[in-house]
Amino acid sequence: MLDPDAQVQNAVRHLFTVFARTGSARAVVQAFNAEGLLFPIRIRKGVHKGQLAWTPMKHWIVLRVLHNPRYAGAFVYGRTRERIGPSGKKAYGKVPADQWTAFFPDSHPGYITWEQYENTQKVLLGNATAHGKDRAAGPPREGPAQHPRPGPTPRR
Repeated sequence: MLDPDAQVQNAVRHLFTVFARTGSARAVVQAFNAEGLLFPIRIRKGVHKGQLAWTPMKHWIVLRVLHNPRYAGAFVYGRTRERIGPSGKKAYGKVPADQWTAFFPDSHPGYITWEQYENTQKVLLGNATAHGKDRAAGPPREGPAQHPRPGPTPRR
């Protein structure tokens, strides 16, 4: 649900606005930090569990918000599954959306539409592949796409 605090709502909306404009989680961090804006988080553990805190924007915070379908007004359950590894340790893995246990779109007001959420996931996936081993979708780094540095103009 939308947070009852108007400052929290404004901060979350601003995150989505900057991401829609730039298409980059890193650019969201840079924009917040350049503007001197803090972002609200709920403390999850300890004595202050559940309390609101304002913190400088971090990349992981942007990604956590952008990947969370709750901000699109959906209730989902089963986005991760627990597996026991060969050493006996628990490991958690993400599950594709078509395998979620429960999915109820439009179950509450959201900051973005479900369509915007899906588009955001595509953009984030494209951004991630730009940094993978292939870099097939990334910007060119070498070769003819580079512009030579301007040098002194030759005299005639």
